[in-house]
Amino acid sequence: MSLAKRALSYMKRNGIGPTITAVAERKDQKRMDAWQKRTLGYDHEIRPKSLFGEIKTLTEEELAGIREKEKIMISILVPAYETKKEYFCQMIESVLGQTYPNWQLVIADSSGDDRLRQVAKSYKDPRISYHHLDLNEGISQNTNEAFKWAEGNYVGLLDHDDLLAPEALFEVVRLIRQGNYDMVYTDEDKVNGELTRCFEPNIKPAFNLDLLLSNNYICHFTVIRSELFGKALLRKEYDGAQDYDLFLRILLGIEWERVEKRKTTHEYGWFPVEYLKRHIGHAPMILYHWRAHEKSTSDNPESKRYAYEAGKRAVEDFFRQMDWDATISHSRHLGFYHADYHPDIMTVRKDIDAVCGRSVKRGMVVKGPVMDGVRLFDGMNFRFSGYLHRAAMPLDVDSAPREVTRRRKRSSVRTSDQNAGQTEGRLVYLPDLFFREKG
Repeated sequence: MSLAKRALSYMKRNGIGPTITAVAERKDQKRMDAWQKRTLGYDHEIRPKSLFGEIKTLTEEELAGIREKEKIMISILVPAYETKKEYFCQMIESVLGQTYPNWQLVIADSSGDDRLRQVAKSYKDPRISYHHLDLNEGISQNTNEAFKWAEGNYVGLLDHDDLLAPEALFEVVRLIRQGNYDMVYTDEDKVNGELTRCFEPNIKPAFNLDLLLSNNYICHFTVIRSELFGKALLRKEYDGAQDYDLFLRILLGIEWERVEKRKTTHEYGWFPVEYLKRHIGHAPMILYHWRAHEKSTSDNPESKRYAYEAGKRAVEDFFRQMDWDATISHSRHLGFYHADYHPDIMTVRKDIDAVCGRSVKRGMVVKGPVMDGVRLFDGMNFRFSGYLHRAAMPLDVDSAPREVTRRRKRSSVRTSDQNAGQTEGRLVYLPDLFFREKG
């Protein structure tokens, strides 16, 4: 989808003023946020072969030896439907090129013919498990069908025309070994249909609850403990945002007993974010290539408006589960959501100890939140939405200057210097919280 078409679509939704600002943000490199500046110049030409590792097929005997040695097995679930043969082959070969060998590729194919069966069977590797479905019941149900043949203690979700980087499973398994995580996600980028260009990298933070409640920033590539996935499964009524709905319910699944206990004792409002950080790992490397073509949501946001409605319903369901009183609405940016708390976020969310915003002077952010040692929005045009619109979304952050922070009464605070304050609990950045300075 061309930039001109995107701008026109954005203008129809939001008006001329916001569109002018959005176009300016793409060109004003001096007033971008820290995340945007990290990714400048990422768009680059590539050779298609550079995305693939060395393809190694195994015999049954070799596979048995590997599975006796490697205790972590990942079953990669792929729902396929009328996939272009070239894309399907490339998806399979990206898995065959993995440097970590203990995997299973489960393909649930609901196509109307046997083209994909022939392709899958042409790869003589016992780790490929192909199954034809009699009915096409949509991506959620087809993925659930694939799970019935999964043998691994973890499952990974892979689209039928996307690619895994050669070291994807190795890095995920390395992280699981270190932290015994229930869920692991990675960074990602996009590739064009011909696999000659990589662009729009999604550099993600560590687990960030409030960002996740605004947008499915986790997305690809995600691996989940099979026991948890089996309890949750994907829900057909959320097709288009089925992974977003799954991730939000996985959060509850990890801490279900504690959530249920709170309900019976009427202790609403808390959520164990620090606990979840010990169960949800992030591999900060681009290990997934999302193929962007004209009908793909990744390249044409307007192609699946229903997906954004499903995402909104997924967030609403999570809020109901937590008994958080709020109205969820679409933001200016498709796929991003806004929560209007009743009466306000600090009253509803007892898990939040303080909130922070930005201080603005002469149209620029001069003071704002800090995450991982980076001052996120300093020097940014305060009207810009930031990298992947994160300046316009609530975020869990590490610290912020006192002048832009509001704390609960009697909240315990540690100060590292005279300019910055850090709560002992959770600090959440709110994009609408502005402090204007004179000058």
